[in-house]
Amino acid sequence: MTIEEGLYDYLSTDVGVSALVSTRIYPGTLPQNWTNPAISYQRISGERVRNLTGPAGRARPRIQIDCWADSYSGAKALATAVRSAMDGYAGLMGTTRVSSIVLESDTDFYETDIQVYRVSMDFWISHLET
Repeated sequence: MTIEEGLYDYLSTDVGVSALVSTRIYPGTLPQNWTNPAISYQRISGERVRNLTGPAGRARPRIQIDCWADSYSGAKALATAVRSAMDGYAGLMGTTRVSSIVLESDTDFYETDIQVYRVSMDFWISHLET
């Protein structure tokens, strides 16, 4: 299981997040005619840990999570739920063992072309690779 698949499993079963979006959590881009609020996520970058003998079996990707809503307060409420679930978490995401998650940054946007609010957050997720 990839960290992205584990992330979906984790967020879709988190009580605070799923209460707001149910399973409207999408890899990459939002589908056409999606319903708000919703979440999209993607890998922005990633590094693999190495030791003297080669790969150490650990990775630290940066994952961007975007929280979308029709109102600023809705986007902020969803971002708060995601941040509460993610920042500082250690444990399983699906079958992937996560050692730590750190929120690197968050930024507010208004997407004028589609008239929705978005809070974009970047998380570093340290985990074991299988």
